[in-house]
Amino acid sequence: MPLADNESLIRLAGTDPTDIRPRVPFAPEVLDFLADLSTELRQNPEARRMGDVQSFAFWCRRPHLERMRQAYDDKKRRLGRGLAFHVAPANVPVNFAFSLAFGLLAGCANIVRVPSVPHAVVDLVAAVIAKVLVRHPHVAASNTLVRYDAASRHSAVFSARADARLLWGGDATVLALRALPTPPRCVDVAFADRTSLCVMGAQAVLDLDQAGLDALAHGFFNDTYLMDQNACSSPHLVVWLGAGGAEAAQRFWHALGRKAGTDYPQTPVRAVDKYADLLEAVLDKEPISRARTYGGAVTVLEWSALPDGVAGCRGRFGLFRQILADSLEPLAPHLDGRFQTLTAFGVDRDQLADFVVSHRLAGVDRVVAVGQALDMGLTWDGYDLIGQLTRVVAGPGQP
Repeated sequence: MPLADNESLIRLAGTDPTDIRPRVPFAPEVLDFLADLSTELRQNPEARRMGDVQSFAFWCRRPHLERMRQAYDDKKRRLGRGLAFHVAPANVPVNFAFSLAFGLLAGCANIVRVPSVPHAVVDLVAAVIAKVLVRHPHVAASNTLVRYDAASRHSAVFSARADARLLWGGDATVLALRALPTPPRCVDVAFADRTSLCVMGAQAVLDLDQAGLDALAHGFFNDTYLMDQNACSSPHLVVWLGAGGAEAAQRFWHALGRKAGTDYPQTPVRAVDKYADLLEAVLDKEPISRARTYGGAVTVLEWSALPDGVAGCRGRFGLFRQILADSLEPLAPHLDGRFQTLTAFGVDRDQLADFVVSHRLAGVDRVVAVGQALDMGLTWDGYDLIGQLTRVVAGPGQP
């Protein structure tokens, strides 16, 4: 049975879905709502000061929605699966809005649980969504944003109603949610703990002029510091490929140090936590040949060899690992299913994607340019989200 609003459940937008009939993907009323939401967020003075919110707003612009619709047209008759229950992550606050958008575009009705701890980004975007939903009553009848404590029974109640679930969080969170009973045909799409890396062509970095170097540092900064390296797609390891790696690395890290020193205040909490992570790396006996800082906001641990458990070697607040390599071959055995994104500069990305496929790697789901690590798409964590959240109505002339 639907839960009534009470002290343990705060409804931030919409109402308990009264219309869970499936829509076709990219339904006109959904595109109208998301485009309207984009306009509101881009015009909101407070939202304009939030880079991650503006990235979401830009993603929801009408032209981008239309490009996604056209790119996804596979000529099959599709309908959303019904009611989708989303559990959004706390480490990337704006992700709840992307998750909602994925469900909407697939044609689902949606119940989205936002993180239980209030956050400025979540609260602002949810308030704007509530405002825009008033102008789109047909969409409002199918969607709601809720907040409640993770220990409450609400997740069990919503899971029991769900035709699909999008589960964002750490491994323990995902496993606990998967243990909740769901209808037999419910489909789970789980976004659990992942990590990422970056590959840089050394000669390409050495060939950059100052403007190009600064642009590269800016892109890498956006991939990492905007989310304090908490995003699964933010790289923690940089592999310098080819001759001149040591010189290229020095040039790049100095540029990043200048960028981060200006745009990323190194607060006492950040400094202490980063130092604690550094000490942990030493205690774990990582093969560190040297550690070097580039201003207060960048610390780099250089590896002399690849350790066991590469995926578990993560940093925060500007702590990175690097290794110099002649090829990617030694890295292949370490790229297990915990790796999500490979960002690249100065290395052909098609060749990198072919490397993943030809080596039958369990990890690396996407290969993108430096600066695009956080760019969300309808394929994420290796899932075709429209495909996962829809069913195909087969007819004459279709397999």
